[in-house]
Amino acid sequence: MKTAAIICNVVMLAFTALVMLTDGPATEPAYVIFGLLLFAVPLLSVAVLLLRRATGPGLRVAAVAANAVLLGFICWALVDQYPHPSEEGYIPYVVLVTVTPILSIVALSRGGLRRVLPSGPLKS
Repeated sequence: MKTAAIICNVVMLAFTALVMLTDGPATEPAYVIFGLLLFAVPLLSVAVLLLRRATGPGLRVAAVAANAVLLGFICWALVDQYPHPSEEGYIPYVVLVTVTPILSIVALSRGGLRRVLPSGPLKS
């Protein structure tokens, strides 16, 4: 799972860079933020997955949260850009961009996220 998440994040990063080079950077503020997330979240996810022992649990929780935010932005962008362009490679890119944060959340959550997040009432 970890290896698949790393590969998907790297491929997504490469495809996103290619799309931004060919189509140009976004100009609307919401899409500028979305573009930054498309670069920053995969980098963070790969770093946390590769350096799992060196990173603390707080960084892992932050990476999971960042992937959840990215997934929300992806859903928003899919709805906002309807009807979708009929460009070649659009569907595979959308599938990759949608599956990668989900896979990253699962890979980052395996083996210990339950120990980081409180499961019962907080003690004061």
